[in-house]
Amino acid sequence: MSEIPEIRAALARRLASIPGLNAADVWPDAVDPPMAIVHGPSNSDYELTFGGNAAQYTFEITVIVDISALRGLATAQRELDAYIGRRGPYSIEAALLADPTLGGLCDTLFVRGIRSYGQIDVNDNDHRYAAGIELDVRTAC
Repeated sequence: MSEIPEIRAALARRLASIPGLNAADVWPDAVDPPMAIVHGPSNSDYELTFGGNAAQYTFEITVIVDISALRGLATAQRELDAYIGRRGPYSIEAALLADPTLGGLCDTLFVRGIRSYGQIDVNDNDHRYAAGIELDVRTAC
C-alpha cells in the first residue's frame, strides 16, 4: 500500500507537468501563483473489498491564480477556468488522467469535480482566485 505522502508527492509531480503551473504536495509557507497545492486526504475507506486489500483516499487540489490591477478579475477567472477545464494543455484533470496510476503507485484515480470556486485570502493577500478539485485515489494494500 502506498503511503499518503508518496501519493501527494506523485500528484504534485503530475500537476507540475502543466506548463507554467507551480505545484506543491504540502501547503507552502509562501504561495507563488499560478499554483496547485495537494492536501488531504479528507476522507479514506480502508475496506473497499471484503478482504480489506484495497483502500481509497479523497484528496483536494487547490489551484490558485493571482488577481492584480494589471490583469483584473476577468483574466484571473479565465486562467482558473483553463486549469479546472476537462481538456487542454492547462487542464488539471487531463494531466492527472494522463497517468492514472501515478507511475504505478496506485491502481487508479478518479477526478470527482470542483468543490469550491472564488476569491481566497492566502498569506494575508486577498488578491487571489482559487478552485478546489476533489479526487479519489485507489490503492491495493
